[in-house]
Amino acid sequence: MSNGIRAATKLDVDIVHKISLDAYRAAYEMAVGYVPKPAREDYRQRITQGDVFVAEDDAGVAGFSGEGDRAHTVGLRGRPRRRMPASGTPAIHQ
Repeated sequence: MSNGIRAATKLDVDIVHKISLDAYRAAYEMAVGYVPKPAREDYRQRITQGDVFVAEDDAGVAGFSGEGDRAHTVGLRGRPRRRMPASGTPAIHQ
């Protein structure tokens, strides 16, 4: 597995969906009591159109961007490394 950024393929659909759902769940579920609609977005068409890029680390796909391109990323979503504290403040790891 290589580290870097690449265009997502149809093989990435499930992990992109899981990362999106997990990222929104970590950020919103405890704070507002529900997971917002964007967490359940179907990325298949956007992946097919080449609009989604994934970032990989040694463990596989670590995050993705559904906006922008390889040089200009907007809205990066990543795998939560740890659950958020009860206060709703994201845990930041170094």
